[in-house]
Amino acid sequence: MIWRAAARAALLPLAVFAIWEAFARAHALPDSLSRPTAIAAALGGELLDGSLFAMAGQTLVAATAGWLLGGALAIAAGIAIGTIPALRLTVGPALELMRSVPPVALIPIALLAFGLGPKLEIFMVAFSVFWPVIIFTASGVGAIDPRVLEVARALRFSPLARVLHFVLPAASERIAVGLRVGAGIALVVAVTTEIIANPSGIGYGIAFSATTLRPDQTFADLLALAVVGFAINAALVGGERRLFAWART
Repeated sequence: MIWRAAARAALLPLAVFAIWEAFARAHALPDSLSRPTAIAAALGGELLDGSLFAMAGQTLVAATAGWLLGGALAIAAGIAIGTIPALRLTVGPALELMRSVPPVALIPIALLAFGLGPKLEIFMVAFSVFWPVIIFTASGVGAIDPRVLEVARALRFSPLARVLHFVLPAASERIAVGLRVGAGIALVVAVTTEIIANPSGIGYGIAFSATTLRPDQTFADLLALAVVGFAINAALVGGERRLFAWART
């Protein structure tokens, strides 16, 4: 069943690549659009020499670190905002103002603060991930039936125990969605930071191959990046389905 679904999903890309190859061989496309066979050869070369694994590993490490940092801070802040109305009224406008700042606009400031290197990339990813996770967390906490928290108070649970045993389980589905959305953003921001400011990872590989007029390698790295992003999203979706299967029965 899985193989049939995979085969159906591959039909459209294979058809596109076949048409692309035919037009390229007929010289009906610009030279900057390399042939799929050349892209496949470049991808195979990067896989054999290990360079693709090294680049992807650098990107995934920075993206994961930023995702974990930004997600943890956002969950903590979202729970506080969702459970303390006075805090929501106080910090809400400031958070809305900060959320409107495009992450890329912070790269010059982050460069001054962290310089070139993984710290810059981790900060950029964490900043970008923070916003979707805090929104989903705060909305999930705000949707909890107030009577649940009243019962927790009546049973004299401490604030930390109320969060661990009542708030987090009740809001966990929305938090998981926020983390999944944040994971996609983390990969995009990590690669963007590498292209613009941090000379490492698969983003830098894409930028370098483009500036050295290697379209086959550029497309190969883009294809590898798409596969990585698809795999991450599929893993998170599968994890969500298993964790919250009880809620759908």
